[in-house]
Formats: sequence, structure tokens, C-alpha cells
Amino acid sequence: MLRTHRAIRPIAYVLLIWYLPACMSYQRTKVAPRQAIEGQESVIVKVAVGADTTTLTIQEPWVRNDSLGGITETDSDWGVPLLSVVELRTRRLNAGKTTLNVLAVAVTVAGVAMIVAWCNSSLDPNC
Repeated sequence: MLRTHRAIRPIAYVLLIWYLPACMSYQRTKVAPRQAIEGQESVIVKVAVGADTTTLTIQEPWVRNDSLGGITETDSDWGVPLLSVVELRTRRLNAGKTTLNVLAVAVTVAGVAMIVAWCNSSLDPNC
């Protein structure tokens, strides 16, 4: 019985790590692109550019002089004047999603604990 609990623990850790990205979402920045990007490590941004608001996902963004640039999803360098940037979204923690995920994990853990407790106290040999 003790082995079963030890075998479940690594699976629980993997599931928790798997849920962490679900707590994040892209949110519109309320500051200038330079302030949103500088001083942060491994930033990924979504940039809406031009009149048609074409959206690009940029990794390792940088701001130099009057330009915003970075690496696109296709691993090519990209750059545009800051005046062309219509909207900038950065990936941030989403409180609503985090709360729902924590509740879902808690309910799942409680359900598994109840099943294990019921099976331990049951006289049913098939449990």
C-alpha cells in the first residue's frame, strides 16, 4: 500500500507543473513597450502592428532607439518602429485561471483521498 502512494507522488508533481502554464495569459500592457520589456527575463510578447493590427508573437524582445524587435515564432529576426506598434501584450499570471486550477486540483486530490480511504476501510477484495 505504501508503494502505491510513493508511485503517485511523481505523477502529482508532473500534473502540477503541467497546470502552471494554464495560470498565465497575455494581458495588454498599460506602459510603454520599453518599460514592459526591460528588466524582465525570458519575456514573450504579442505585438499588434499597423492599421490591420497584424499580431505577432515575439520572443526575446528588445527596444533600441525608436524600434521594437525580437525573434518571431519562425526563428527569424523581426523589427518595427515603435510608432507602428498598436498594442503590446505580455504574458502574466491570471488570477481567475489560477484560482480555478487550484480548486480543480484540490477537488481531484480530495476525491482520490476519499476513494483511497473508502477502499482501505472496505471489506471488498476487488477494491
